[in-house]
Parts: sequence; structure tokens; C-alpha cells
Amino acid sequence: MPDARMLAYKPKIFLEVNPPQLQQTGIQGILSVFPRAEIHTDGGAGTAEGDAGISIEVKTDGAGLNITGRILRQGDLIELSDCDREIGQGNYAPWQWEQRRQERVKGMVQQLLTAGFGVEEPPWGILVGVRPTKMVHRYLDQGLSEARIEELLRDVYRMRFDKIELLMQVVHSQRRFFTPESRRRVSIYVGIPFCPTRCHYCSFAAYPLGTHGHLVEGFFAALLQEVESLGHWLTSLGIQADTWYIGGGTPTILTADQLELLLERMRSCLPHPQFREFTVEAGRADTITAEKLQVMRKYAVNRLSINPQSMQQRTLDAVGRRHTVEQVISAFALARDAGFETINADLILGLPGEKPEDVTDTLAKIRELNPENLTVHTLAVKRAATWRHQAEELAYPTPEEMEIMAELTKEYALAQGLLPYYLYRQRYTVGDLENIGYAKPGTESGYNVFMMEERQSIIALGGGGITKFVYPDETVVRVINPKCSATYAQNLGKLLEEKKAALTKWCKEGLNC
Repeated sequence: MPDARMLAYKPKIFLEVNPPQLQQTGIQGILSVFPRAEIHTDGGAGTAEGDAGISIEVKTDGAGLNITGRILRQGDLIELSDCDREIGQGNYAPWQWEQRRQERVKGMVQQLLTAGFGVEEPPWGILVGVRPTKMVHRYLDQGLSEARIEELLRDVYRMRFDKIELLMQVVHSQRRFFTPESRRRVSIYVGIPFCPTRCHYCSFAAYPLGTHGHLVEGFFAALLQEVESLGHWLTSLGIQADTWYIGGGTPTILTADQLELLLERMRSCLPHPQFREFTVEAGRADTITAEKLQVMRKYAVNRLSINPQSMQQRTLDAVGRRHTVEQVISAFALARDAGFETINADLILGLPGEKPEDVTDTLAKIRELNPENLTVHTLAVKRAATWRHQAEELAYPTPEEMEIMAELTKEYALAQGLLPYYLYRQRYTVGDLENIGYAKPGTESGYNVFMMEERQSIIALGGGGITKFVYPDETVVRVINPKCSATYAQNLGKLLEEKKAALTKWCKEGLNC
């Protein structure tokens, strides 16, 4: 049978959950294993209809929760039971009891599917959210011991032991960034939503120059206006910045003159980073020139991202990158000559046609470049990607191959002295794995940590930028810039007023300024 988590597999499953208000939770549990399952909740769980029938019952008493589950598949009936006494021993609020009921239902669904279909449980268990680290940070803030947290991750969330270990490593690395001072500061993101070409896997705001290049000039003028207007507003409120980050898209599609104008405007208008961390995504090697690198160094850019994704030329051609392996190597050399001491390289695991031996060769080539940071992504086939509609036709690596690839990158990183420091997940990933950032100690990106953990407000400018105002109770209020560069430019005035109002409210209520 095909792998359970491949997008092409569509089992027909009948589901009954008691109490009924947990039915949707059961559906989510099925989709976490079979993303394209056909799910019916109108009876049939106790018959031989479809590929399987699942029934779950949850009972609550003063001591905790009791869960019973059954799966009927191809005439075979499997019954499982579980109990949760931990929830009855702690000082948990009513909403936490309800949350635990939902978590237990998802866990039982995964156990039943594992038993009935003969597949492995997902390595991250019932967790489907983008930020599993946030949950661990919250537990630590509440005073839970590490031993108790690890027990919850295994027993309630059904995470695999190696993922628990990884998660705890990342959390330990991040805690030093969370200071009272960082809460009162912001990080600043500037989005340039253009690329030389659009990669087939891409779902970001990244418009190819061949079809959208005529919009760059109008977008750029609007961006300079937003930098100036918001910069003055931040300064008037006395707000300082920890980090700056220019992303996209590919910011280095800008000419050297445009880049200098943008950096000069940022330097003169925006509050300067207290960490002195200033990153530019120079992701496409074919957009990097010595002149642009010198401009960046002039304005104190000290972290550069050069992203090959793969060092296999046939893969680069297949995904629409339109640059060569040799250009990546040359870009690294130019960046070193310009004086960049912290360079990040992005890789993607799971690209169609790639095998573990391709990843081994890619890592050998990356070793020669010696990046201080390595970000390893798992391919996620999203709706906005060109490949989304070809999911059943492409030769993705198997889950077993993905595990090997991930282990290869881990071994490479550790051998080079790079340690895991930030982590996030996405839906519809090949192999159901994670995205992870490795760094040599002292070169970790504070922006990546703040952005992913939502422990600091992010002020986002430019196309597709998402401003996040983080309040003391960890409530996050978002203000979203349009992805379309033309819409962004046309609606900038209204957008600025909305962002200034939200910024002033956050400053008064969140910072008491």
C-alpha cells in the first residue's frame, strides 16, 4: 500500500466520537495521518463500509479521563483503551481539561490508525502546529520540570523520543534570547516580493521578474515611503529594535543603487538594532554581485543568506532555480571576500528525484563552503505551489529515505560544530518532518528565534509582510501587508494608518509607554 502520509492516499473512513462535540477533533486526528482521507460522520463506523470504521468514547471522572477506541478494518476489530490520571492530579483549569480531552482523542485516533492500517505513527505525534517549541516554553514558564514536560510530550502528545530530544535542545538554546528588555523592543522585517523566477515548490510572495518586473519601481517607491513613515513613528514612541531582516522573495534582485537607497533610508529612519544583527536574504546566487555585497557591508549588514537548496544541477534545473552550482560557490567566495563572517545556507530535503546519495554529495559540497548557519527544510507541497497539482505524479523520496536524509544533515551539522537553535513545522511535508536551523555557537539568528517563538513584536514592511504585536499575555495581533506589490503600493496610506494605530495601542497597553 502507499505510504500513509503521501498526498495521493485517500482512504474512506467512517468516524463516531462520543461525546459528539469531540467529533471535529477526531477528524483532525485522521487528517494528521491521512491528509486526503474521505471522512464520514453519518454512521457506518460499526460496519464493513469503506476502508475503516473508527469509534471513540471519552469519559471524565474526578480522577481524570478514560478513553476507549475501536477500529474495524477488513473484518478485523481492534480495541484499545487509555486513561489519563495526570490531568486529575494537577491544578488544571476547566479549559485545560477540555484541551486534554481533545489531545487524548487525537492520540487515540493515531493509535487506532497505526494498528488498523499497519503504519507508523507520525514522528511528531498529534502535534500539527507550526511551533511545537512554543508549547515547551509555555510549560517552562509555568514552572514544570523538564522531566514532567518530556513525559507529557511522550504520553499525551505521542512524540517520538528523538523528536523530544531535539525539541528540548532547541528550547534550551532559545531561552537566553527571552529577556525583559527583548519584550520591550521589536524586530524589523522588510519584504521584497520579487524573484528572478518562481521555483515550482514556492508558496511565498515571490513574483517572477519576467511577468511582474514592471511593478518593481512602483513597489520600491511605496516601500521607501513606508520605511520613512513607520520609522519616524517608532522613534517618536521611543521603541528600539533588536534585529533587522530583509527577506522576500529575493531582495538582491534590486540593483546596487536601489539597494543602497533602501539601506540608507532604513539607516536614517528606523531604530538601529541593539543586537547589531542585520540579515539580508541573498537567496539566489545569480543575483549576487561584488558591488551589491559592498553596499551591504557599507550599511552594516552582518548576516547573509545564500540558499542553494540543493547542490545537484539536475535538481536545480527541475525546480526552476535557473542558477548553477558553480554560481553558488562563486557567491560564497564573493561574500567572504567582502568580509561576511556569518553566512546561512538553506537546503531542502524531499525534492523530487533526489535520493540520500544526492544529499550526501550536496553536503560534501556545502562542507567546502563552511557556512556558519545551515537551515534544513522539508519540502512542503502547498496550495500556492506549482507542484501542488502534480502531487501524484512526482517521484518524492519515501519516508524511509527522508529519515536517512534528515540524519545525514544532522550528522553533517554536528560534525561542523553547528547546533540546532530554531525549529518549525509545516503541513503537507514529505515524510512529515520538520524544518530546523543549525548554527555555530554565537552566530544564531535572534530574528529567527523571535519570529518563530512570537516572544517579540515584529514590525513588517513591504510586500506580504505580517506585523505581529505580541502582548504580555502572549496574545498576538496581526497587521498584514498585501502580497500583491501593486495592491500594496495603491493601499499604502490606509495600511500605514492601520499599522500606526495598532503600534500605538500596543505601546500603551503592552509596554505602558
